Amino acid sequence: MNEVGSARVPLGEALEAIAWRERELRRQEAELEARLAEQGEAESGNEAEERKPLVKAQKKPAPRPFTPLAIDPLAPASVFDKSLKQRLKGTANQRDSEEEDETGLGPSTTNNDVELIREFVASPGKRIAVPIRIEPKVFFAQERTFLKWLHFGVLIGTVATALLNFSKPGDRIGLICAAPFVIAALMAIAYSAAMFYYRTQWLRARSSDALYYDPYGPTVLCFVLIAATIVNFVYQWPF
Repeated sequence: MNEVGSARVPLGEALEAIAWRERELRRQEAELEARLAEQGEAESGNEAEERKPLVKAQKKPAPRPFTPLAIDPLAPASVFDKSLKQRLKGTANQRDSEEEDETGLGPSTTNNDVELIREFVASPGKRIAVPIRIEPKVFFAQERTFLKWLHFGVLIGTVATALLNFSKPGDRIGLICAAPFVIAALMAIAYSAAMFYYRTQWLRARSSDALYYDPYGPTVLCFVLIAATIVNFVYQWPF
């Protein structure tokens, strides 16, 4: 539609209005472009300032100067122990001096040269009282040991029963061959029951003088088993 014809005003005034509107549009566009340019410059400046720390952080650190080893790797262990002892002593002295400075009580009266011994003998007529702690796992270990010995005795008794079952009725040789294994099984069960009872009593009494190990019982049972095996070979070997 023609703007001049639709305005219903004289031609000259319509042309002037159109020209003024065009000038105002150009001015507004110029102001908008200037404003956008200023904002772009401000944002680019902020980005540059924000990137500066990142650029600095990306710089590689300067290489550290070479320092020789504090200890000689080829030196014997006694040298290392001596230097370690000196360092520990120096640290203890420094800590004592710091405590003296804080408290203001003067030098400490404690002696750093403490002698450690592995064996101590009390004077005649006196006893050393040492607290003994018995944990529940000790009782459980005792029960497991007893059950292991029972398992061993039942196994040997099974061997004796098998020898008797596979022998003919009234077979004297089969009875002689099975008898040592029966004796070994009964001895193992009796030994395990006795040791379980006495060890339990010693643990309940918190006794430190009792011998919780037995070097003789297992040895005797081994000899009995060896004798039973020899008897089987002697009677079953065809001469």
